[in-house]
Amino acid sequence: MNLLEVNGISKTYGAGETAVHALKNVRFSVPKGEFVAVVGESGSGGQQQRVAIGRALFTRPSLILADEPTGNLDSQNSSEVIALLKEASKKYEQTIIMITHSRSIAQTADRILQVSDGELTDLGRCRE
Repeated sequence: MNLLEVNGISKTYGAGETAVHALKNVRFSVPKGEFVAVVGESGSGGQQQRVAIGRALFTRPSLILADEPTGNLDSQNSSEVIALLKEASKKYEQTIIMITHSRSIAQTADRILQVSDGELTDLGRCRE
């Protein structure tokens, strides 16, 4: 069962010849309890989107959006934050969407999505 369905997210900075298409009609889904890392350049945002989030009947959140959760941390604290996110995903079946610029941090997720030149590519599952 997908907890998150994203359909048609686009983001353009500027107009005309200088327009930069940060996101081009991005679509993806995330099943309940999956830990997904989104890797890409700074400045990717969304407009003209449709995002559907499944409802949860729990008191804890069913979806955690983590934007650069380890960005300003040392390696020990980064490891602890990632361990907490992984535990939330596995133990409590919380769905995690983590934005990061770090490939090594992204490798800790279940699956990696990459944004490059406005296109989203599913790089697949990470090795356990």
